[in-house]
Amino acid sequence: MVPAFRSRQLERGQIFEKIFGYEGIKRTLVRSLDSKEPVHILLVGPPGQAKTLFLKCVLEAFGEKKAFFTVGGNASKSGLIDVLFDMQPKYLLIDEIEHLKPEYQTALLSLMETGILTVCSTPFTTFSNGFVKSMKV
Repeated sequence: MVPAFRSRQLERGQIFEKIFGYEGIKRTLVRSLDSKEPVHILLVGPPGQAKTLFLKCVLEAFGEKKAFFTVGGNASKSGLIDVLFDMQPKYLLIDEIEHLKPEYQTALLSLMETGILTVCSTPFTTFSNGFVKSMKV
């Protein structure tokens, strides 16, 4: 549950007070952050359009226990999977996702579509909070 002060920040849109303009994007992000259902957002645009700043504002507001920030070119599939299983962040923030390898993007797309993260290397699996993870035996 989001603490009351963060909830008030969301209501007032204060979470993005460092960013000038982009009011429509701010409203959309605030509604998404407050949603009980999963919401997937892709910010696209030329450099200098505050995309990274939006992600950093979310990270600052919710902290590293609720949000995980990475840069696509530095992320690995095993690293992302470990973060998703171990930390179980509510918000996964990936900057420059176009630099994430296509096979890693596919794993994330599957998670977004089904809500289930599947890692298949053996026939044995464990279930944890809606995620499926293969175990090596």
